[in-house]
Amino acid sequence: MSPEKSNALIVELARQLRERESWCGETHLQKTAYFLKELMKVPLSYDFILYKYGPYSFDLTEQINILRADDVFRLQPRGNYGPTIVEGKHVSWLTGQHQEIIKRYQKEIEFIAEQLADKKVADLERLGTALYVTRENQTTIGAIERAERLHQLKPHISLEEALEAVQEVDTLIEKVRIAMQ
Repeated sequence: MSPEKSNALIVELARQLRERESWCGETHLQKTAYFLKELMKVPLSYDFILYKYGPYSFDLTEQINILRADDVFRLQPRGNYGPTIVEGKHVSWLTGQHQEIIKRYQKEIEFIAEQLADKKVADLERLGTALYVTRENQTTIGAIERAERLHQLKPHISLEEALEAVQEVDTLIEKVRIAMQ
């Protein structure tokens, strides 16, 4: 998928997150975009790596900055916790050009927004890393082993929190399987 089409989907994801009263800062977009790509199989053009606070895409950061420069996105200050990403003056230009791709992946975007909009950054770090560990171990190792791996990668996440995150990701995977039939 082209970066421009991927960006149109990210703009729609941000809109859906804000509609559900998400903070919708860059970290929220990073983690929910990772879920959109890896859990929902939307072929976004961004490559993700496991970084300090979970899955992260340098490509996506670059594209968010381009969207800001083009006034598709703006940053709106919100207290002491960093800015929220809101629509800029030229958002309709991008989304108008890519209505077909937005419509094609609307169900997937809505699902991710519905499931993750209310999550805090720390929750998204745990869940994103749990999905990363689950994808890393396609041999379907058990939840406890995946939680141990998550804890090994992120020692500041307790084993109990890691297990809860793995179980929540397993539930999301099952919801996707049912919803996308």
